[in-house]
Amino acid sequence: MKFTAFFVVTFLHYALSSESTYYTDIANSIRDGNEAALSALLDHLPQDETLHSLQSSEFCFTLTPLQYAAKTNPKTIHLLLDRGADPLLAHKETKTTALMFASRSGEQEATSILIDAIKKSNGSLDQTDSLGSTALTITSLTCNYKIASLLLENGASPTHKDDAGNTALHVAG
Repeated sequence: MKFTAFFVVTFLHYALSSESTYYTDIANSIRDGNEAALSALLDHLPQDETLHSLQSSEFCFTLTPLQYAAKTNPKTIHLLLDRGADPLLAHKETKTTALMFASRSGEQEATSILIDAIKKSNGSLDQTDSLGSTALTITSLTCNYKIASLLLENGASPTHKDDAGNTALHVAG
């Protein structure tokens, strides 16, 4: 009974909040891995708003919801993907993808989920950011061998050169 009352009160809070608070609530539910709250929020987006428009607006810290989830808490990634979030969508300015955020943050679960989503959409694990870096190149900067191995096992290229001419091996060394 307490859980039901909490959920109803939480839902009413979300439904009655202003747009600015609403987007903060979406960001908080992603950060906290609260799938129930995120699902309720996505079910009741403000008029003329869709998950696609949230992706286009870069609602939170200039990130898309999927990029923010990849960076902060992987628990909501499946929900966002099931609702149509694009795993290949890159940041407007830096061209950084959700996979790049996950791998740089050391989020092994998020990286694995996003690799699967990218492969299902026939995308490339070697998508580049504005500096020509791939998820593997970015991971090499952090020396996270588990994430690097995961990317390599799934087909990321160790010989890709970024705009400065460096491969993942150059960056790691």
